[in-house]
Amino acid sequence: MPWGSQDTAKFEKEWSMKPVKLHGFLDFNRDVQILKYKDGEKGVDVVTPFYTHLDKEEKACGILVNRGCSPWDVKNHRYDRAVETTTV
Repeated sequence: MPWGSQDTAKFEKEWSMKPVKLHGFLDFNRDVQILKYKDGEKGVDVVTPFYTHLDKEEKACGILVNRGCSPWDVKNHRYDRAVETTTV
């Protein structure tokens, strides 16, 4: 890997936690809910694929977005699914 020989502090300063903007769409049909306890309360982290473009073979490419923790009793009640495209 090209960064393997770099000084760790230098790499962190140049590459770690840089703000970026991506435009695309969230695939709510492929949400993953991961059990999580926050402040002693049971809930789920909601992770959703965010597709940004198609590759040469017309396959959707993107990233996974952790959209945060949802309390257990409302984990399946989502108002945000009407969004078609967005920027993260």
